[in-house]
Amino acid sequence: MLQISPSMSVFSLVHMPVAFTLYLRVAVFLLRALVRSQGPIPSNPDEVLDVESRDRYRSIKVHVYRTITNSLHKPPPVLINFHGSGFVVPAHGSDNAFCRQISHQTGYTVLDVQHHLAPEHPFPAPVHDAEDIVNWVLSRPTEFDSSRVAISGFSAGGTLALAAASTVFPPQTFSSVLAFYPVVTAFADPDAAVAPDPNGHPIPAFLMRLFAQCYVPSGVDPWDPRISPSRANVDGFPPRVLIITAAYDSLAVEGEELAARLRDTPGRTVVGERMERCSHVWDKLAQPGTYEWEATEHSGNHGTNFWDEYGVNAEGYLRYMYRSSRGIRPTTSVNPSHKTVYVHSQLLTTHPAHPDFPPSNIPPNPQHYPNKMPLKPGFTLAPIPPTPEASRHISAIERSAIHQSNDTSFVRLIWNNSPPDETEEEEEDPENEDPFHAIDMLSNPANKYSWIIDSATGTPVAYGWWQHAKGKTEEEWAITYANRYRPEGMNKALMDATSGARFLKRAKLLNTQDTLSMVSFLKELYVRPEFQRQGLGGVLVQRGVEEADRLGLQAYTEASKDGYGLYVKHGFEEVDRVTVDLEPWGGKPGEYNSYGLLMRPART
Repeated sequence: MLQISPSMSVFSLVHMPVAFTLYLRVAVFLLRALVRSQGPIPSNPDEVLDVESRDRYRSIKVHVYRTITNSLHKPPPVLINFHGSGFVVPAHGSDNAFCRQISHQTGYTVLDVQHHLAPEHPFPAPVHDAEDIVNWVLSRPTEFDSSRVAISGFSAGGTLALAAASTVFPPQTFSSVLAFYPVVTAFADPDAAVAPDPNGHPIPAFLMRLFAQCYVPSGVDPWDPRISPSRANVDGFPPRVLIITAAYDSLAVEGEELAARLRDTPGRTVVGERMERCSHVWDKLAQPGTYEWEATEHSGNHGTNFWDEYGVNAEGYLRYMYRSSRGIRPTTSVNPSHKTVYVHSQLLTTHPAHPDFPPSNIPPNPQHYPNKMPLKPGFTLAPIPPTPEASRHISAIERSAIHQSNDTSFVRLIWNNSPPDETEEEEEDPENEDPFHAIDMLSNPANKYSWIIDSATGTPVAYGWWQHAKGKTEEEWAITYANRYRPEGMNKALMDATSGARFLKRAKLLNTQDTLSMVSFLKELYVRPEFQRQGLGGVLVQRGVEEADRLGLQAYTEASKDGYGLYVKHGFEEVDRVTVDLEPWGGKPGEYNSYGLLMRPART
């Protein structure tokens, strides 16, 4: 760590002459003019709020990002984000892609905050803005889940996030803090700071000095942990911390040292990553095909256990860097040792279309990207054989998953308040080799069954059933539904009101798609409860999506609120919803929700 004494600091001016103040204002005016000459910052929030500030006659502008998944949490978790700016540059909205991606993938409501700028409003004004916004969120428990408040920021915004999380608010206020290339040691001399990799172009020292002189007034202690979060007590940080740095950035070393200090404290999850061959704010400047662009993708592979007990993980936060490369073949070569890039156009070139499944006419979806997930060690992915033993295994997996479903109230109702025990098996006819009515389906070539086996025990623990088949008329769907297998003891009237309604919606939906004569339909996906949150479901989804893309088909599935996030994460989009009032059956009004999800093929 740089050992810079306060006397060496760029903030040691005891009195700032009027001429120097004028110089700062002129320099900032020219810098802002240069930034504005590049055009307005594009952003598309779902809502813009003006939150009351402690300053008289002033409000704080907040961009709000929501998705349909927000409605599945009452109230939803929230991420408060602060943009980068050097505390000087008006850059609110520059994190639009990040905010949209987080809201889309995790279901968090994202609040992107426009904080005060210096030199007109130096420290502590931006910190006060952060404090005011957090207090505003905490004062609205019916709008936001106060037990799941996360905070993030980029560059100067990362400094605000770290300061708020470690010093301004008590420990445990935030579930996590995420800081991207933050300034953590403001008292370091810019001329003495050195980037880990000297081959890049760090922020010029004069510009760093300008930012510092604007933000920290004369007489203010730059060692204040609200200015320099590296000086904060490590016990004040949240239980989950993410710090991303850049190898060409002279701010990187201090950020990495802070991450190392936090990692040494017990009871805390710390994710630290240096983006090699990348500069400060590389994610805002990267172009397709460049190494920086690939680094944004690489950052999406971290922290599958970063998030909380609700299963939302760091991958959603990190993938903001990001999905805009979906479906784009790199225009220039990248270092192959850095990361393997999975692009649909590359996958499709080696797989001719199946003659029975002509390519779809549907325009390619530019937002589609194969969220390539490796299968964790200790598991094996394999096709399911059409045997009685396999039939029993998939029935057992389904029963255990449904029994442990979060939607237990619906399970009780559908079984007339007497759901079978997860270990209970249906009575078997000794002369019937297919007691669970599955062998015919397993043998059907239109059905693609895959399961994942726990290598330690040799036991299947998850399976997925994809069906590549022609679409049906509404009459055909009605016949299929009327003849579907339904175990004894189930409430058939409630089944008709829920699954029957879903069948009808499916028929209408698929018949409105003139190119859906063929569809790849994910009909079932179950993972044993003790093996959930390990990416097994994602691997099974991915396998089917890749096959659908190879055939040029749209992928379709239906999900409860528990499974909704998994499919959205892999590129599915909600196209319809069935909500059924369960009150007549002893449930809560509007409790049953089923989502129809569609993904267009990536074929160009």
